[in-house]
Amino acid sequence: MLVSGALVLALLAADPPPPHGISLGIGAVSYVSFFSGSPARAGLDLAYEHGLPRWLLRAGLRATLPGERTPVPAELYVQLQLSAAIGAWEPAIGPELGVSGLTGLGLLRPPLPPDLNEIEQLRVSPFYLAVAAAPLRFRLGRFALSALELHWGPTLVPPGAAGRFHLGFLRVTVGFAP
Repeated sequence: MLVSGALVLALLAADPPPPHGISLGIGAVSYVSFFSGSPARAGLDLAYEHGLPRWLLRAGLRATLPGERTPVPAELYVQLQLSAAIGAWEPAIGPELGVSGLTGLGLLRPPLPPDLNEIEQLRVSPFYLAVAAAPLRFRLGRFALSALELHWGPTLVPPGAAGRFHLGFLRVTVGFAP
């Protein structure tokens, strides 16, 4: 019974992935500067994927609920990830370039002067460059499931004024061919 189940999984994983896909994910985003950081904001991620041999091109939108310091609670991004298929396991890693409305930092800790908060916030750019890693990504036929994706990188202008951290809890992708 165990051997037949493993054989079915191997056959499903052996099919070439469809060239296109739509993915839906849930995750949390946080920004951190030298003096302060924003609380993690949970949200949804909707993306289009185009698969190339060993490469995955993804463009998407992440959205959260609006907050006090985030008037535009969304991000637009593009990723180019190198992937490797080892049976059903298909880990991926690569750069992500995006523009974010989630850059609102939290309030500073009490011993610091209050006007430092505005100075820190002015230095945080909406543009970022991150490394996106999906070590727990699995493909079964036209479906892909990814858990605990890690995305980390700095804002771009000025470089490194703040860091962006995104943890993707779960992403489900459905592939299709035109």
